[in-house]
Amino acid sequence: DSLWCINFGLSILMPDSTITADTSGAGDDGVALNTSTADWATTRGSATTTGSNHMDFGSAHPAGVLNRKYTGRGTRWNCYRSYFSFDVSGESGTVESATIKIYLQHNGSSTTMSRVVLVEATTLAGSAADFGNVFSSGTTLGTLIHDDYVGISNVAGFHDFELNSDGISALNDKIGTGKLQVGLMGHYSDYLGNDPASAYTTIAVDYTEGTNDPIIEIDYASATVTYNATFFGSNF
Repeated sequence: DSLWCINFGLSILMPDSTITADTSGAGDDGVALNTSTADWATTRGSATTTGSNHMDFGSAHPAGVLNRKYTGRGTRWNCYRSYFSFDVSGESGTVESATIKIYLQHNGSSTTMSRVVLVEATTLAGSAADFGNVFSSGTTLGTLIHDDYVGISNVAGFHDFELNSDGISALNDKIGTGKLQVGLMGHYSDYLGNDPASAYTTIAVDYTEGTNDPIIEIDYASATVTYNATFFGSNF
């Protein structure tokens, strides 16, 4: 179980393990984006959509999640998604609970457009091909790994994504063997597929190379202990 840290009479429950998102290689955290002049559905794409660009930032990006329609000299749609990879190949045990924490700030147009979700992503390549990795196949989205959406504050800070049973199952599948890879996407326009015609999502995101690293905190299930000892002549 988690360790208790006692400081000046205050007890703080500490996670069994804290892992920072990857900083190098194909699984590095970063942004995959797509731009299109066709329509929102085309911009949003599918599992086989290669985006317009991939950006691996040293610290943060003001639009790590973006769903927006631009008009003026023609019309275009932009969709940005952020990806994170947590290497748990060196871990062991059965996950009981876990929380992903990401430093975010909402700069969009409304409360509805401040909402984001994390889904399990397919294997990241570290290129524009990652754009469609929020889909498991076709236009079927990856598993939502926490309950409902998370609303992002307009004051920058860490936001918690507590893993649900599907998320814990996905994490347990990777413990000791690989990486849990996830995609952060806008809820209303990207996850639900609504055209951002009159409102937009813009979320600033901090990445591992900065001072506010994305992390996953893991608590493992307790091991079963069987007592069979002799104490002062009595069996317990």
